[in-house]
Amino acid sequence: MQRGHVPAPGGQADQLTVHLGGIKSSRHVASLADSAGVTGDGVRDTHVLPDGRRLVVAGAVVRDGRLLAARRTAPPELAGGWELPGGKVEPGEEPEAALARELREELGVTADVGKRVGGPFPLADHLALVVYEVRLAPDAEPVPLLDHDAVRWLTVAELNDVGWLPGDLPAVSAVAGLLR
Repeated sequence: MQRGHVPAPGGQADQLTVHLGGIKSSRHVASLADSAGVTGDGVRDTHVLPDGRRLVVAGAVVRDGRLLAARRTAPPELAGGWELPGGKVEPGEEPEAALARELREELGVTADVGKRVGGPFPLADHLALVVYEVRLAPDAEPVPLLDHDAVRWLTVAELNDVGWLPGDLPAVSAVAGLLR
């Protein structure tokens, strides 16, 4: 699997330019408020975007100018790659609630999920990543419990010290400004 480096943040607030493997791509940040649909039974369909991609949420957990990164152990094709912690939104679940659940399950922390700071970013043909600011209690210490074997707190200067999963690169670039 190809790992990438985080491009320097820049550009307009509503547009992100990503460089990965010599390919340049620009994506406009869309509003999720307009993205969720309603199913035939009137239930809000918050786990998919209008284009059919499943929604994945990630947390920009920042403490003392450092960003929390987690190293994956599963599935095998992602093992060893670093990511912003989070996971898939389940049917009927609000994205913020899904992120709080994922952080509790994967890292054993209670999270206060704040505003959306980036996305949707493409992860695969059927997945899209959205990132939210997250605050933890001052004494909360994330520990890898599920699907991860390590966590690190990274300064902006250390963001390229880990091998980010390619799908997380635009998200990390988008949140790098929170570390300044």
